Amino acid sequence: MGRVAPGEFAYRQVYRYLEAMIDQAASGGPCRLPSLRTLSRRLRVSLATVQSAYSLLEEEGRVRCLPRSGYYVQHAGKVQAVTTPCLPPPVQPLLERALFGHERRFARQRDRGVEPWGALGSTRLRSALAERYTRSSSQYWCRDDVQLAPDVPALLETLMAALALQGGTVLVHSPCCRQVLRALTRAGMRVLEVPPDARGNLDSELCYNGPPKKRLRDWVDPRWLLVMGAFESTVGAEAPYAYLLSKDTVLAKAFAERAFRLAPLRLQALAHMFGKGEMDVQLVHLRTDLQRRTHGLAHVLALQFGQQVRFEMPQGGHMLWVCFRQPLVWERVAVALAGSALRALPGEQFCLQGRYPQYLALMWPGGLPDDLRQAVERLARALEQGCRRRVRLSH
Repeated sequence: MGRVAPGEFAYRQVYRYLEAMIDQAASGGPCRLPSLRTLSRRLRVSLATVQSAYSLLEEEGRVRCLPRSGYYVQHAGKVQAVTTPCLPPPVQPLLERALFGHERRFARQRDRGVEPWGALGSTRLRSALAERYTRSSSQYWCRDDVQLAPDVPALLETLMAALALQGGTVLVHSPCCRQVLRALTRAGMRVLEVPPDARGNLDSELCYNGPPKKRLRDWVDPRWLLVMGAFESTVGAEAPYAYLLSKDTVLAKAFAERAFRLAPLRLQALAHMFGKGEMDVQLVHLRTDLQRRTHGLAHVLALQFGQQVRFEMPQGGHMLWVCFRQPLVWERVAVALAGSALRALPGEQFCLQGRYPQYLALMWPGGLPDDLRQAVERLARALEQGCRRRVRLSH
């Protein structure tokens, strides 16, 4: 996209671009609109910007989002779907499937005019999160203390700008989430990376034994506390939203001014899952599945590589942090694992100082154990070929 005109938000440019596509569709052009990621890459804008434009058009009744299908032009109250080849449904997390089911139900209620749906999703989700994080009469949160953002980078960007933290210094555990590191560097922060304290406990909804009963935040006065979280790691990529709990009125004003436009039906579906206890029930199944997959991956790695790899079993989460004794060439690893049952990220992406060149973050999304073994064998062959090449070059 070109430069944004002074005083114009970037999402307005995306909105106008989509308007032109809608006009073409009205005159016989294609009726299915590009996905969020496709438009983000095409127009070189963030996913949050594209989501804001689509949300505005959805509120105006000009487009409609069909779960697991995409955005379509709305013509005279009907969605003109495009015939597409039948593809096998993707493997989705349990929570993501439940989310789509509730969203479809709320969409039918909206179409029948059962209840207003504009700001309802945001209001209900913020109330549900406030209730979830309340612990006692002295450790409580209200709906107005909860702010929502399209994703983690947008939340961090708004937070740091509101508190004038740009150019300051921040301490992070290393390895650290890539999204967080990128957001901090974009804000000009000086990032000090330190190893995690072995005495600490993982505080996550994805702890295999369940979240800890006592958390550090339970001992802090909420007036001096910031609690940040996101849904993507638990619900799936279709719920990229992030949230912030804070009693600081400056932050509430900053988020109100940003006026993020989020998909209301999806927010309402998330709120329903929290309010009815469905989120907790599904999380129990998800933790069990994650633990099974992570232990299965660790077992296959140990059989294939033996003493050539080193890792510690995590307390929770999706990934296994693995150190290899032989040097790694990421390009070879990426080619070897393309289309396989094993997902990998280079360790260097989790640090700003270029550390962890011997590490890979590995994840098995599930499936047949034989497919996992074949993927690990492909990884082993790629590493062995890299070692042979270096030996030849040294001679």
